[in-house]
Amino acid sequence: MQGEGAFLSAHARRDRFVLLGDLSHAASSDSSLVPPGLPAEAELRQRSLILAAAWPFNVLGGGTRVDATMAGPLLGLTWRF
Repeated sequence: MQGEGAFLSAHARRDRFVLLGDLSHAASSDSSLVPPGLPAEAELRQRSLILAAAWPFNVLGGGTRVDATMAGPLLGLTWRF
């Protein structure tokens, strides 16, 4: 089996607003004999791009600090080549 992959992730922050993103790539291939001894080959490739936005906030308020983040997807793509 042969495989390769890459993953890149980044974020940007301005005050409390956060943008998140990642890009991934994966590929795998294999060949073998299947019953009754016939050759078979398989190949899989995948790429994806995800962008999201987040806004952190204090859940309880007051003197107790419990932070949470709301994040929502802005864009999600997957394509074959």
